[in-house]
Amino acid sequence: MSEVIVMYNDGKLRMIYGHEADALCDKDRLASKGYKNIRLQRVQVQYQPREGEPLSIEDIEALKRCVERS
Repeated sequence: MSEVIVMYNDGKLRMIYGHEADALCDKDRLASKGYKNIRLQRVQVQYQPREGEPLSIEDIEALKRCVERS
């Protein structure tokens, strides 16, 4: 999935949808209950793998001590 549909109500995030049809159905349902200022927006999703920083010498030594104790 490269994009999602985001629903805002009065400027606050309300829900995130993977399918536009679900978002439109929910928008109509909320509007029929009297909610106003409902806005849908397409948002591109970019997946980025998280790259960890290299462990410091202190962290490595602390991990070694933990392993030795267990």
